[in-house]
Amino acid sequence: MKGKKIAITIMIITSLCTVNIGYSYFNARVKMKNRNNNPINKMYITNGNSKVEINTADSKWQYGDSKDVEGSVVNPEDGLEVSYKGVKVTNKSNLTSNLSLSLNFTGEKVGGTREGDPNIGDDNVDVDHREDMMGFDLLVGDIDNLGFGYEGIDPFTQITPVHNLDVYPEDSGDVQGTDRKMVNTGFYNFFNRTSSGGFGNTWSSLLYTTKSGITFGEDGNWNTEAYKWPLKWNTINPQSGEGCSFGGYFYKKKDGTWTHESKFYDKRWNIDTNKVGELEEDNGEIFFDGYTNTTLGHQKTHIFDGVDWGTMQKVEPLKFIYKDKIREEDKDKKVSSATIQVMFDDVQPQPSEDFKEYKADDAEWRISSFSAKSTNKYQVTLAVEGNDKYPEVRVPEFEEIINNIDQHGPRGNLVTFEVPKRFLKYIENGGDGLLLKVDDPRDGTIYTGMKKEDGTVVGKNYDGTDIKLGDVASGDSYSIDFAKITVNGTIDRSAGIEGRILDNEGNPIKGAVITGSGIEGNVITDENGYYYIDKVAPGQVILKITHPLYTTRVSTIYHVNSGDIVTLNVNMLPTGEEPIISAKIKFTGSILINKYKQGTNIPVGEPIVKEIKIIKSGEKYSIDDISLKVEPGFYYNIDYNLKLYSKGSIDTISEKGFKLKFNSEIKAKITQENNNIS
Repeated sequence: MKGKKIAITIMIITSLCTVNIGYSYFNARVKMKNRNNNPINKMYITNGNSKVEINTADSKWQYGDSKDVEGSVVNPEDGLEVSYKGVKVTNKSNLTSNLSLSLNFTGEKVGGTREGDPNIGDDNVDVDHREDMMGFDLLVGDIDNLGFGYEGIDPFTQITPVHNLDVYPEDSGDVQGTDRKMVNTGFYNFFNRTSSGGFGNTWSSLLYTTKSGITFGEDGNWNTEAYKWPLKWNTINPQSGEGCSFGGYFYKKKDGTWTHESKFYDKRWNIDTNKVGELEEDNGEIFFDGYTNTTLGHQKTHIFDGVDWGTMQKVEPLKFIYKDKIREEDKDKKVSSATIQVMFDDVQPQPSEDFKEYKADDAEWRISSFSAKSTNKYQVTLAVEGNDKYPEVRVPEFEEIINNIDQHGPRGNLVTFEVPKRFLKYIENGGDGLLLKVDDPRDGTIYTGMKKEDGTVVGKNYDGTDIKLGDVASGDSYSIDFAKITVNGTIDRSAGIEGRILDNEGNPIKGAVITGSGIEGNVITDENGYYYIDKVAPGQVILKITHPLYTTRVSTIYHVNSGDIVTLNVNMLPTGEEPIISAKIKFTGSILINKYKQGTNIPVGEPIVKEIKIIKSGEKYSIDDISLKVEPGFYYNIDYNLKLYSKGSIDTISEKGFKLKFNSEIKAKITQENNNIS
């Protein structure tokens, strides 16, 4: 006789609590309801002579220390663990029954600030309970300041010295991606396309230079006030052999006309047109900096392995190979953290709107902060070489950092990247070749633009804006001296940052969230706008400050030395709009199902563990097809283990408080087995 199936739905519901102080989680009173919505403690599922009981009479909420939860959980500390224990599944017949369970969960936020899209993806929640593999680190490249030496300075903890622009690989020991000037791919492609006709035919150039004798102080600032922004620039003859700081290519368009020099201006600070500022209009000029120019015009030839390093060097990715550092017994263990530190040299991104907005005082400007006409919007990618499961993928967190670097080239700064959890699989599987690339691949000249044949836009900029027809990739080049990856380990975090976050009238901003490079996690300002970040990695630090009521700020600290406590005060401008916060994690946790022999409390066999992740309010999370063989003389316990988050982790600006409720629905199907009745 074939086994019959019967299905029934059981609701375990936590009612909304009525406490109005602060904010609160579920009520400790949990009820089970039948199909008629009537509360019950026991539910029987029958199929022929099979009978299974689900009993919640003795179940209750408990804190992690086994203390019973009385009423609501109000204002928990971040990471508080609570459990709902004692949902019991028992065989009430002498027939073995197969029980199939489906568990559905909902976490709902009631009240508080309105939520928008989540700012954290499901894959950024660490629910991998495998054991960590042993930690290790790997250095790529030689620590020699691009061949010029660090003069006894520790580049991991101190500010580095200035050097000249002549950067070329010295020998075959300068590995891929290090100790060479690399020109972004967009400009490299443009140069190859326009240079075929020779100088003065399809392209020409105009170079600009500053006054001679310009020098930097050890703090990264100009030694002489006269060299602060704005600087006067002179046009020079590219055939004269003089060096230059910046320059531009002008080329013949398809209609036979030439592009012409872009005019310089600054409408905000009324800088004259013969001084460097923003472009008045895009004339199709392709702009390049001194690094690129010296590469293009260098007469000395360096040939290694058939490569002529006296010509432009296209961007190459850094390659980390660390398979020999992973022990055989660690092959099936996990990477739970990874940090990548890179000594970048003369990276020049396009000045951000935030940078321009908050550098309104001319005295604070430094021409070295950003290339005056750079249009670089760098893309940062990770890939596992030769592995289709882990193809090249952009890392927006890294892009936000690299596109806010402030470098007084030519001088290096150590930049620290924390690898987001969703990319840890790349680290775990990248032992044969993990590739990290920083490039601006856009070939956005007026010839091609950035559109496919069907007219659709190719990709997006790092900040989410569309790449438009006419976007121009500039010729700013950069170098990398060395890089280090640290897996499941620690790095030097001996510095600190403190300060206040204020509005434009000097009032403190409570609940501003600060994230960034060189720091772990985030910090939140107190009611007086103060914050303190400990365990900061030395080097250049880029901080991002967000608050639902204010426009996001990104501030760059040029260098933090080991042991320093740096003060950074930031003013924020109001958005003038109704605040909408990003949805944050409501619950994480697990369902634990253990089998027991009647009359004992010692588990039999391996437990069943299923993870719970609820982020967006009202989001449903399902665990399907949990199969239990409910034998006579045995029973199962179903325990819910939840991790709670503090008010500041969910809603930093709610004044009236809010409530959270947790609903669980169990759907059960029973199949009678063909057992003989004894």
